[in-house]
Amino acid sequence: GWLVVGVVLLAGCGTTSAPPSPNPPLIGKPLSVRITKWHNNHRAAISLTYDHGWDATPVEQQEHVLALCRQQGIEMDLDAGTCIWNPTRRAFVSQVLMPQGHRFFGHGHWHIDHDTLTYDSARASFAQCYQIMEGMGLHPVAYAYPGGYGHQQETRQALADAGFLC
Repeated sequence: GWLVVGVVLLAGCGTTSAPPSPNPPLIGKPLSVRITKWHNNHRAAISLTYDHGWDATPVEQQEHVLALCRQQGIEMDLDAGTCIWNPTRRAFVSQVLMPQGHRFFGHGHWHIDHDTLTYDSARASFAQCYQIMEGMGLHPVAYAYPGGYGHQQETRQALADAGFLC
């Protein structure tokens, strides 16, 4: 055992007196970096969304839409209007929808026009939605304003301050 270890240690030790020279500096050469917008640098992405109150629609309708997704191997992005996410709905999200590959976008804790709220009230709704999603392991990033609102800069700032990136 000792002989093998000693040989490996000796073989692994270099005898070079100086470290290898670093890459030459990029003086005078422009450096161009671009962050890709879409996965694997694709030019676009298609996101199928179910923003029609999937969690408030009759169970039969939910099951029909989700059965079609399963049958076709389709993953959807679903809205997370978290005020109605009781323990039963949260279990459905984590035990059924997430394992099927569905993802979620924030939709506010309250499904309201956040432009009509003060900054603090809007931020509280956004933050509560974000925290519930994060606590469930949903990795919140995107958000869709109920009713397509979010016209006020103060509303958009409250959303960003709550943690959503877009």
